[in-house]
Amino acid sequence: MGVQKPVQVACVGSGAIVLAQSLPRDLAPRQAELAALKQRQSAQDGFLQGANDTLVAAQIQNRIKSLADATKGELRSTQVLPSQDEGKLRRITVRGQMSTSLTGALRVFHGLESASPLLFIDNVDMRARPAQLRDRTAAVNTDVIDLTFDVYGYTHASN
Repeated sequence: MGVQKPVQVACVGSGAIVLAQSLPRDLAPRQAELAALKQRQSAQDGFLQGANDTLVAAQIQNRIKSLADATKGELRSTQVLPSQDEGKLRRITVRGQMSTSLTGALRVFHGLESASPLLFIDNVDMRARPAQLRDRTAAVNTDVIDLTFDVYGYTHASN
């Protein structure tokens, strides 16, 4: 799949030079393929992908929700925080609130930070739930903690 080079033809007549170039017919598909490759490379580099900040934040929210469901935690809310420009990058942040066990929290945090695209955790607040609010009828007595945390990732500032 070689790339054809443009052919330049110069015609001289009446003192005028006519320059004609023939371009390969498949230029548009190749440009689309190049754009897709650049986007995949950016995602492989750990950057979030999306048409706008709202869609990127929705990806982070979905990742938090799927991890909370997998660990049988209770996701209480997610809130999209204002995005911030940091040089050539744009930081997209989502605040999450959930209740889970300590083991569940560790699994959620590991799942957030270990997959691609890269996400980072900040501002973690863990509070043990008071004993009178725990479910005393549960077959297994596990400690429940309430978590609040920020999860953020980066896109290129051009998004």
